[in-house]
Amino acid sequence: MPLDDLDSRAPRSRLIDLAILTALCAFLYLFGITDFGTASWHESIRLVTAMDMQARGEWIVPTVMGTPYLSKPPLLYWVTIIFAEIAGQQVSLLHLRLAIALFGWLTVVLTYLTGRSLFMIAPGWSASRSAIAAFWAALFLATGFLHVRLSRTGAIDMSVAPFVVAAVWIGLKSWQQSRSWKLSPLLTAGMFVVAVGASLAKGPPTLLAIATALFGGTLGWLAVQQRPARSPILRALPSLAALAVLVIGLSQSRNTSGIVGPVVSAFLAGWFVWGFVRLCSAGLIESLRTLWVSQLPAAVVGSLGSILIWSQLVASRIGTGSVQSSAVTEMNENITIFDPEASSELFMAAVFGCGLGSLYAFAGCWLLITRRVRFTPGVTIVAAWVGLSLLAFMAFSTGSTRYITPILPGVALLGAIAWVHFRSGYRREWMSPVTAAIVILLAVGQAWWYGAGRDRIIPTQSPRDFMAELVAREDVDSARIVTYGFWNGDVLAYAGHDIWPVQREGYGMDDIVGAWSFDKFIATLHEDGKPWTMLVTLKRQHAEGESQFPDEFTSLGLRVTPIELDAKYAIRNGRIPVRAYRISPE
Repeated sequence: MPLDDLDSRAPRSRLIDLAILTALCAFLYLFGITDFGTASWHESIRLVTAMDMQARGEWIVPTVMGTPYLSKPPLLYWVTIIFAEIAGQQVSLLHLRLAIALFGWLTVVLTYLTGRSLFMIAPGWSASRSAIAAFWAALFLATGFLHVRLSRTGAIDMSVAPFVVAAVWIGLKSWQQSRSWKLSPLLTAGMFVVAVGASLAKGPPTLLAIATALFGGTLGWLAVQQRPARSPILRALPSLAALAVLVIGLSQSRNTSGIVGPVVSAFLAGWFVWGFVRLCSAGLIESLRTLWVSQLPAAVVGSLGSILIWSQLVASRIGTGSVQSSAVTEMNENITIFDPEASSELFMAAVFGCGLGSLYAFAGCWLLITRRVRFTPGVTIVAAWVGLSLLAFMAFSTGSTRYITPILPGVALLGAIAWVHFRSGYRREWMSPVTAAIVILLAVGQAWWYGAGRDRIIPTQSPRDFMAELVAREDVDSARIVTYGFWNGDVLAYAGHDIWPVQREGYGMDDIVGAWSFDKFIATLHEDGKPWTMLVTLKRQHAEGESQFPDEFTSLGLRVTPIELDAKYAIRNGRIPVRAYRISPE
């Protein structure tokens, strides 16, 4: 088979490809969409926030149990509430997961459309080769392990990804069409809108995801075209930067698991400095023009302006001090400077997050390093999308695997670069059917797992059945339930009433609503004289193996009665069981 086999074909039909991708995503993200209840802190807190906002008729200030919760902007809550309002229903898990599935599908579709345009930018690939690469990239992304997981659960990160991909696509169109400083008003408006959407999904950090992919890529192509530096010092800078990052990272590493991050970061840092040195030869004016025609002003104004306006609206409701305090808390919880363990976690997430695409992406890196695939504008942007974005998140994030969601489309595109390279080789006809079969297996397996498998194999990780059985009892007042030593949105979502957490000495607790002190709960119990239901995590065991109720209650003269339930529930990925007790004064 000749090497130009993929180039000699007619381009794939956009409509047929979009129909295939839509059908695949519908099956993969919607099959058994609510068979399994909430089982993660991040999903449950998004659900109860949307429920609370709808119940209060609130559209500006996200709230949980009436308490402002400003960890993230409100876009995902808005979409969830709109789905519920269209159906004439109260917000439920169905509406949240439909919103997330929508964002997951949009990311896949936009990755396909962006890929077709991206690889064709002159001097680039043929229309046929670009379309084939874009289609397989979308298939890789659609079935990628992390992408599927985040498209099936209500974590907020998936709502960012389509806006980042759309921003790259719009910026590419503008960059490709502009030969001077003149901008297309339509593309400028489009970039402004998607930047607003990205920031209202997760805040200003989304601008970093757009900048590393789009602006890093366009500047990268400018750098690639420059001649190597003549100065020995400048030539040595990439190696020195890589060595410095490696030494700093290894010195901070607390165990062997943290070695991978510094090694990868060192390579990426050296590559970044290499590009920067090359870019200096292009001149400041040309670099600024590249950023300008790539729509940097619209991206910055849209991103920062939308957050500023929303923050001002929130401050007018609850005060500037609360907004500032929330912003500081959010930064402290999500930003750290080069934690080796965190960087290793992010790299490993990239290794598996795009499934088959991640495996091909490794081959893509090797092809680029060895120059078996030549750099084109599109290939350069994909390399920056993956490499520069990964370097930025490794350097500044706390290492949650969810953070690399906007990078996964780039990983899929990098994998597709390798796929079409190998597919074009002699006697590689088997690659298409074999890859398609693997994609189908990944789709079926993951659809089953998220649709039915989890509920059969790990039902105790969701409190849905546990809480339904508990609140259905005649001897339980659903308005008088507290948790002791733990709190999450999972139990709140299924309680039908507010559930207040009670502080427990020695137990860390995720609490955003203001926990009661132990003394306050005891005082309340004695004041009204009525029984309360308490949900308790039981870590300690009797010698006989039975879980032991907390000792601090035994000396207070309280009547404590276990509530026997058929359904079981355990937090921390099913490791710590939760039990229900009726507590009342003697």
